Amino acid sequence: MDVKGKLAIITGSGMGLGKAFATKLLEAGAMVCISDLDETTGLQTTTEFSEKFGKDKVHFIKCNVLQKDDIVNLYESCEKHFGKTVDIFCNNAGINHVRGWRLCMDIDIMAVMECTEYVMDKMDKSKGGKGGLIVNTASLAGILFGLDKESACYVVAKHGVVALTRTLGRSKNLKTTGVKVQCICPAYADTNILADIGDKAKKEVEKKIWTDDA
Repeated sequence: MDVKGKLAIITGSGMGLGKAFATKLLEAGAMVCISDLDETTGLQTTTEFSEKFGKDKVHFIKCNVLQKDDIVNLYESCEKHFGKTVDIFCNNAGINHVRGWRLCMDIDIMAVMECTEYVMDKMDKSKGGKGGLIVNTASLAGILFGLDKESACYVVAKHGVVALTRTLGRSKNLKTTGVKVQCICPAYADTNILADIGDKAKKEVEKKIWTDDA
């Protein structure tokens, strides 16, 4: 997909993978709406990108993906700021299991479903939209089994993201809606998702991924 001149929204893009995705899109000529719950980090990243790529190429909107009103505001305010429709929406916001299984599930799968439902409805050609692309950040954890009981919620959530993507990404849905749905499953990314689980747990993750001794 040629992204030059396209408009993208990336949730959880103040740092980590989301920031890396934004960098690549901006380098390829896209316009990017940075979105994060952490306003300080989000604004810092936006300033950094503005200086490098131009203020007209990047914008920041704070969003709590657990709040439907925030999701709606993110999408509508992005289009209003750039004066064009959204072409790409990246469901990237996520956490690990450390803060509890329910919050992990709420952010890592329920919010992804909420955003996807809303965005697909806005992009749907049969409903007046112009089509588009939705990219979900899953994980290798969405393909493999987990390490332990504590991290089970993260694995379940990421399996859900993969299943959601496979279901909505079928060719018949693309033909009807004009919306392509894809996901990525990073094998190992040293971001804050891993940073707060501790060095011992990080080593276990690395051991499982890079060896057969799981």
